[in-house]
Amino acid sequence: MALVWSFSCSGDSEEALFDRPDCSVPVSLSGDIMPLLQSNCAIDGCHTAGTGLPDFMVKENILEYADEIKKRTREGSMPPPYSGIVLTSEEINMITCWVDQGKKDN
Repeated sequence: MALVWSFSCSGDSEEALFDRPDCSVPVSLSGDIMPLLQSNCAIDGCHTAGTGLPDFMVKENILEYADEIKKRTREGSMPPPYSGIVLTSEEINMITCWVDQGKKDN
């Protein structure tokens, strides 16, 4: 039974596996996304300068990696489970909406 279930979603798109968030409210890079990523991702040993990972204290890096940020937060691989940080569904939806609204530098 578990084997059948595990393959039942393998052909579905990412969007089909998640509820589509209501993106009617504009999301702001400077007011919403940067504070969220800086408090949950740009922490010691993670997405900061000198780690080899994109530095999310830098706005241009957030813009450059926006699609990957959306993908990884939606699939649950970021923040990594071992970090102990868990984004709420509202926070993940906010990232999704910002990207879907065109990744505006606002």
